[in-house]
Amino acid sequence: MAAGGTKEVSRTMITFARKGRWEGDAGMKQLLSEAVKMHIDLDYNERPFYRSALWEATWRNHEVIVKALVEKGAAIDFKDYQDRTPLHEAAYYGHLNLVEYFVEKGAPINVIDKFGQTPLFRAVDAGRHDVVRYLVEKKAETNWLDNDQCSVQHCAAFQGFPSMSTWLLYKGAWRNRFAIEGAIDEDLQFGKGEDVAPRASATGRTNEAEEA
Repeated sequence: MAAGGTKEVSRTMITFARKGRWEGDAGMKQLLSEAVKMHIDLDYNERPFYRSALWEATWRNHEVIVKALVEKGAAIDFKDYQDRTPLHEAAYYGHLNLVEYFVEKGAPINVIDKFGQTPLFRAVDAGRHDVVRYLVEKKAETNWLDNDQCSVQHCAAFQGFPSMSTWLLYKGAWRNRFAIEGAIDEDLQFGKGEDVAPRASATGRTNEAEEA
């Protein structure tokens, strides 16, 4: 057990989660058990990035730690300073195992970050074809525009993935496909029309879009 108060324990948990330390006296397994007994906030985070232990374990793909934290009550939709959730990062780094796990656990699939991008955008940006296909199969919104009025189809093209770009177009990513600057139909602006992804609330949380 780490010495010190609850804040020090929380900081140690974040470090262990990032480094993937699980077994042993100086591991996350024992520390997490003690933290739960002490009713320590598993979503503890600090400036400047505001990233929880779950968030840190996710981008490093420490699956055992991720699952242990979720099972003990860590917020699956926790957001960092860019309003990105663990699902955003699992998608970006191509950790399909964690993407599947988060979706199965009910993580909002169409949650948006401060750039107006969903986890699908993150997967497309990084060229994670398997993750892109999985998210689309799970009804991720393909026809959403981010803060720059770009769709996932635009992003795939910009990143040099022509086959992915074409595939996304046929999967419904058609909005604003002929231009990303200049006049745009009012019905296609944020908050207008009925096919938009969920907006961030004042609390920093979002509600998952209803699926047809």
